[in-house]
Amino acid sequence: MIAPYNRISSNFAYFLVFIAFLMSSRCWIGFEGRNTLFFYCLPVVLFMLISIGAYEIRNQSKYAMFAFLVYIANVYTMYRARGTFDIIGMANQAVLPVTTYLLLCLQDSQKELLLYHITKWFGMILIPGMIIYICSFFVNLPSLGIIQTHYGGDFYGEPCYNYLFYLKPITVGATGMFRFNGPLIEPGDLGCVSAFLLYATKFDFKRFKYLWAVLASLILTFSLAGYLLALFGYSAIMMTKNKFSSKKLLLGVLVFSAVIALGTYYNGGDNYINRSILSRLQDGELAIDNTNGRISTQKLEFFYFMFKNPSILWFGYDKATISFVNEQFGAGAGFYSQVLNIGILGIILYLLPYFYITLKSRDRRYALLYLVFLILYAYQRFDLFWISLILCYTFGICLKDKEFELCKK
Repeated sequence: MIAPYNRISSNFAYFLVFIAFLMSSRCWIGFEGRNTLFFYCLPVVLFMLISIGAYEIRNQSKYAMFAFLVYIANVYTMYRARGTFDIIGMANQAVLPVTTYLLLCLQDSQKELLLYHITKWFGMILIPGMIIYICSFFVNLPSLGIIQTHYGGDFYGEPCYNYLFYLKPITVGATGMFRFNGPLIEPGDLGCVSAFLLYATKFDFKRFKYLWAVLASLILTFSLAGYLLALFGYSAIMMTKNKFSSKKLLLGVLVFSAVIALGTYYNGGDNYINRSILSRLQDGELAIDNTNGRISTQKLEFFYFMFKNPSILWFGYDKATISFVNEQFGAGAGFYSQVLNIGILGIILYLLPYFYITLKSRDRRYALLYLVFLILYAYQRFDLFWISLILCYTFGICLKDKEFELCKK
């Protein structure tokens, strides 16, 4: 655990983890290679804090196995991309597993405190971001300049006005409106991370007061994936508490029906709700592009062809084919696109760490529902090894196990 006698070191360690949370979620502070530099330095700094007694960890074999499985998946992906195993590449792939292990081996009480700080600081960033977002509809606000969304060594998306707490694209998106994405690249990123944080904290707005800001930001993203995940997550939490009554189910159906009616009929369907959410539930190209992990109809043909060739199905297409598909039809972020890249074997390797940690849980119902939650997320976007998602998933299970043990005593 983090030594209580050294509050400065404790807060510094928490702050480092929070920065990792933001950068892994594709926050603008990680653009232009800063995220890579930070994640190389983070384990070194954590080891330094351990050496001076400011950051204490307790070795746990289940987290060592989790980190090892993450490493195996990363090495496999590297091999699929490069076609070879090289020493430098394999060493680079060890950075995330080592960092993950150091973060997950905190004492349970410190994990709860860290989750509280992450929620608080994230909410404190989102509140001014939402204010700027709303004001930007009515007045031209001064910005820090134009920033090119730059991530992972490549330019990503459209240039944005940088308002520190909010990135506003210069041009309006396909939905015909500006959706809230906070300091992250996409509204979908913010929506999904917020949904994970809500599930990890079990929608406990009394203990985690800044969850209200997280929930409000999720609503403003107009993210279909975020909405569906949050809805499933809330239902799952109610099930674990045995509070999912028929009355609440009926109320949920009525509210959902009211939203559909409002979006469909208000202003003849020309409104934010219909353009950003409901239209993406309908058949057609827009629905395929968004709910199916941003995969085009043409790319689906490549996916179905895989079942005619077991080798391609298990290991994915070769680099030349993938390059052609991505150039012609665009790179995707969801399940289908990842199967084309890494095959069924790669999908299994990416999910295996989460299966393992789920089976190690004491409160199986909570953990299994969280696993279903994760799989629903992976269907839309397959970024399973973000530090933010790993922390939310493992910390959520760990804290629920702690409650489960207390209830048994």
